[in-house]
Amino acid sequence: MVNNPEIWMQYLASRDEKLKALINYFGVIKLDSRKPKFEDFCRIIVSQQLSNAAADTIFSRIKQLETQGNCLQSATITETDPQQLRKCGVSTAKAAYIQAAAARLIDDPNLLDRITNLSDEDTFNELLSFKGIGPWSAQIFQLSVLGRENIFPSGDATLARAIERLYGLDINIDALTYSKMLKIWSPYKSFVAKYLWAWIDHGEPKI
Repeated sequence: MVNNPEIWMQYLASRDEKLKALINYFGVIKLDSRKPKFEDFCRIIVSQQLSNAAADTIFSRIKQLETQGNCLQSATITETDPQQLRKCGVSTAKAAYIQAAAARLIDDPNLLDRITNLSDEDTFNELLSFKGIGPWSAQIFQLSVLGRENIFPSGDATLARAIERLYGLDINIDALTYSKMLKIWSPYKSFVAKYLWAWIDHGEPKI
């Protein structure tokens, strides 16, 4: 983790004029980094293909299943009737994925500690081994939970829209140019993602 924001801000600003404008507009954007918990898996599975508002509503209902009102626990979910999860608003498949993740973490209580200490590539592959965790979910976990600095979530519709509107680039058509952009942003792609999300969330201000 880079402790001095000036390092990555200067690096990105010197390599991309659009990013320089976003950095000047938004200032420092931080990455969150925390010890991963089961509820992080639950939230990311719930969030798949949903708006933030819808995902937050469903996740808050699931958390209410925790009778102590604290952090959602694996044991609580494994003991929950899947129909109760369905009533919270998740699909049958997502309910199964959430319970499978809970059961795996109970069987291997040190798994999350090991994931924290793995390289980006090995962390990604370990996360993909969970049922219901695809590339987007794994990368979101790496970026938003573990605070990894060089992650750009593939398949993220909001990021694709931001690139199209800021750079005039359709990443599905011009994959070569997109690949070159990712190399230019490396090793700080996570910060780029955060700036692009912020730009969309703030109504795409003119920069």
